Amino acid sequence: MKRRAFTLIELMAAVGMLAMIIAFTSIIFKFGIDAHRVSVANAEIMRNARAITEQLNADFKGLRKDAPLLIWFEQDNTYDDPNRYDQILFFASGDFSSLQLYDKNTREPLYVNDAIISNQVKVIRGNLARIQYAHATNADDADIEDIRPIDRILSRRTHILYSNPKNGFVLQGWPDFNNLDRDTEDYYEHDTITMADWKNADRDYYRNEVIPNIFVDYHPKIDKTDADTLHLLLCEKVSSFTVQWAYWGKDEDNDSYDWELRWFPSDNPSNDKTIDDSHFKNYTRKYDDSFGVYFNVADIDANETDWYDISLLKEEWDKVSEVYDAENYPFALKFTFTIYDKNNFIEGGRTFTHIVYLED
Repeated sequence: MKRRAFTLIELMAAVGMLAMIIAFTSIIFKFGIDAHRVSVANAEIMRNARAITEQLNADFKGLRKDAPLLIWFEQDNTYDDPNRYDQILFFASGDFSSLQLYDKNTREPLYVNDAIISNQVKVIRGNLARIQYAHATNADDADIEDIRPIDRILSRRTHILYSNPKNGFVLQGWPDFNNLDRDTEDYYEHDTITMADWKNADRDYYRNEVIPNIFVDYHPKIDKTDADTLHLLLCEKVSSFTVQWAYWGKDEDNDSYDWELRWFPSDNPSNDKTIDDSHFKNYTRKYDDSFGVYFNVADIDANETDWYDISLLKEEWDKVSEVYDAENYPFALKFTFTIYDKNNFIEGGRTFTHIVYLED
């Protein structure tokens, strides 16, 4: 039987079909790789989201509603920018332990380069703590809005309220009402200030010490190349962190008088597709993009510092169209945050909302 060779046309057709198969295989392979990368990125983001929500749940489970609560709201000065840099400070009961080891002789924290002798160190423990959530600045002390969204870090600063025992490990002269400053806030993980002192402090202390040295323009400083600052780190790559508290509101035109749960502050509290009733627009005296509220604190003199208590907010609410009603303490807190994956495979990151209810 006589054999036939492939013709040139048959060979070209075979090569063309092979090229098409390779091309389709490459596309499928690329889609598979991309899907795997997105899956890994989503898993990374979800792990970080769980870490934040679980920490929030643990901290607010022991919230001391009889103690001071301060919230600072801040957004970029353009309403179409989604990023917020809110801060919240509160007190909680729980089982708290310092990440730092303290030297029994010097009574100071030991850091990476310190020589550690096991029988000369102690961990600070206590059942009360002052806790603050805020974005951290970097080693250059840059403004948060000047840090790339994917490079922003959410910080949890914890100071254990440590009561010096009569016979035990005594911490002398550290952070108290006389020497609270920015360095001690980041350096130490304890206060020798008692809960009673915090609750009974007058407005001058909050206005002159707490607010300028802890809140507003001051953020915890984390240098990722310096291990001694990492006790302040909660989660990396958090571009936006929003805090809102719940109140009841209704539109004056609502004849049924049905109250709805609303969140403060909001750019559009009445959900009417406009920002005419924006809380940021109506409730700031000095700035259009930032202000604070406080609970269980003596009047901070809001005329000077853009801080409000409930009574001041109710006075402002009487001047706008919507009717509001608020208790003397938040019914709930809503936290909204945006997290990026380390390789930025998910463009813009993913945004999560977590609500903590504070009712008894």
